[in-house]
Amino acid sequence: MKKILLSGLFVVAASAHAIVYTFPGARSTQQEVEVGQIKNGSKFGTQVNFHLKTMVTKEINLVAPMKNFQKMKFETLSTTTFPGTPSLPFYSVLVADHPENIELQYILGKKILLDNIYPAPSPVLPLRNQAYSEDYSSINWPAYDASISKLYTMEYIGDYRGTPLTKITFFPMQYGNTKKYESPKLLQVFPEISFNVYSKKQSFLANFTDSDTLLNEAQLNKRYLIVTPSKFVNALNTFVNWKNTQGYDVDVVTLEEAGATPDKVKAFLQARFDNLDTRYTYALLVGNESVFPCFYRSTSSSSRTPTDLPYFTMGGATDMIADVFYGRFVVSTEKDILNQTQKIMQYEKGEFSDMSGFSHGIGIASNEGSAPSDVEYIKSIAKPFEDNIGTLFAYLLQGSNTATVKMISENINKGTMWVNYVGHGTGYAWASTNDNFGTSAIKNLSNADKVKPVIIDVACMNGKFANGYFGERWMNEVNTNGQPIGAVMYFGGSVNISWHPPAVMARAIAQKIIEKKIQTTGEAVFAGQMELSATWSKLKEVQDNMTWYHLFGDPGMKLRLQ
Repeated sequence: MKKILLSGLFVVAASAHAIVYTFPGARSTQQEVEVGQIKNGSKFGTQVNFHLKTMVTKEINLVAPMKNFQKMKFETLSTTTFPGTPSLPFYSVLVADHPENIELQYILGKKILLDNIYPAPSPVLPLRNQAYSEDYSSINWPAYDASISKLYTMEYIGDYRGTPLTKITFFPMQYGNTKKYESPKLLQVFPEISFNVYSKKQSFLANFTDSDTLLNEAQLNKRYLIVTPSKFVNALNTFVNWKNTQGYDVDVVTLEEAGATPDKVKAFLQARFDNLDTRYTYALLVGNESVFPCFYRSTSSSSRTPTDLPYFTMGGATDMIADVFYGRFVVSTEKDILNQTQKIMQYEKGEFSDMSGFSHGIGIASNEGSAPSDVEYIKSIAKPFEDNIGTLFAYLLQGSNTATVKMISENINKGTMWVNYVGHGTGYAWASTNDNFGTSAIKNLSNADKVKPVIIDVACMNGKFANGYFGERWMNEVNTNGQPIGAVMYFGGSVNISWHPPAVMARAIAQKIIEKKIQTTGEAVFAGQMELSATWSKLKEVQDNMTWYHLFGDPGMKLRLQ
C-alpha cells in the first residue's frame, strides 16, 4: 500500500474505494474514548477524552451536486443517525442532573482539516415490517450548508427514582464552515479533544452510563406490587406465595381498588411509589388489554401504540424512564395464570427432566440488514454467552435455509434457556424464517418438561397485549394434555418497530447480563434500554423503543443461565 504524509496525517490508500486515515500520535493500546472522574477545586465531575486512531472512509455515489459522499467507520465509535444529515462519530454519557445545571468545558487539542471528505448523510431506514433498504433520496441540504456543527449536545431524558438524567453527546469532528454557504466545506477533526463536565449546583456529578451504577444508587428494595382484576386474585395465590419464599414482599391490589381506568390506576401507582413506606421496585399487571387497560401513545410508527410505560414513569410528563421493573401477565383466564406460575416456578427451581437446556441458546436471523446485518446482530448477542459461560448456540438463519419450523421446533423441544430473534414479524409469526414460524408452530411444541426459554423478539407487532398474538401464545400455550409449553418470559414490541435500535437493545441485554451478572429479567431489560439510551444518537428513537417494548411474565424472575 502507498502511504502518504499529509499535514501530520497518514493516509493509506487501501483500495480504489476505501481509504484509511491514521491520525498522528495514535497508539495501538489506546481506546478511542476514555471516561473517568476529574476534580476541579472542590468539585468532582466526569471527563471524556477522545483518542482517535484511525478512520476508514468508503465512497458512495448519491445525487448531485455532491456525488462523492464518504461513509466513515471507526474502531469502536458509532456515527449519528439523523436522516439526511451528515453522519458523524459521537460518544454519549448519562449524568445525574438537569441540562441547565451542567457546566461543560473542552480542550480541543490539535485540529486536522480535511477538504476532500463529504460525510455521507444518514439514510432513512425502514420499519421492520418492510424490506431492508437505505433511502438517501431526502438529503437535508440546509444541514450541509449550515455553519459548523456543535461539539456537544445535552438532552434531558427523565429521572430514575428521583435521579434526573441528562444525555450529553460529544463530537470529535465538525463538518461545515464558519459561515453559511461558504465553500469549500471542511471536515475538522480533533483526534485528542477532551471534555470536562461538572454540576453548577452539586459538588459531585455522577456518571450513570453503566446501568448497574444507576441501580446501585437507587436504593432498590424487594417490594413487589401486583395489580389485578379481582376475579384473578385467588389464581395468583400460588405465585404470591412463591415470590414471598424468594424474599419478596408482595402486595396484591385489585384493579377495581386502584381505580379501573388507566389514569386512575396511574395515580394510584404514583401515590404508592411516592410514599417511602410503600415504594416498590417490582410491579406486575395482570390481564390482557381487554380486562386490564393499557395506555395508547403516539410513536413514530403508530398513533395508537399500546403501552404500559406511562404507569411506571414517576417523574412527570417529560419522563420516559420506568422507575420500577415491570411486567404483565397477558392472560384471560385463571388457568393462564396458573400455567405461567407453574413455568416460572419450574424454571427457578430447575425442575426439568433434562437440565442440559440451561447450556443451550438459539439465535434466529433474517438475511437482511447492513452495518450490522441481522446475522451480525445475532452473533454479537450470542458471543457473551458463548465466551463467558460456554453456552452452545444454534444459529438458525434465513439465508442458510436453517430457520425452518422443523429446526426451530427441534431445538426448542430439546430445551434451551435463551432465544433471540432478529427479523420481520407479523403479529402472529416470525416472518423472516424459511417457512413462517407462527402461532401454530408454538401450539405443536413438546417442551413441557424441558428448559423453557427467555425470548427477546426483535420484530414488529408480536408483543400486543391481546389474545392470539405471537408473544401471548408463547406465554399461554399448552399441549394436548393441558401442560404449559412455550416460553418462560417474552420481551417484544407492540407495534411496528424501527430497524436498528431494538436490535442494539437486544445486544445490550445479553452483554449486560453477562458483564454485570444481572439477576432478574426486569433488571436485564432495563439495562438494555438504558444502554440504548446512552449509545444511540437519536433520542426520539430511544423513547419510541421504550414505549414499544414490554416484558410478558415476571420481572422479578431470577435468571438461570447454566
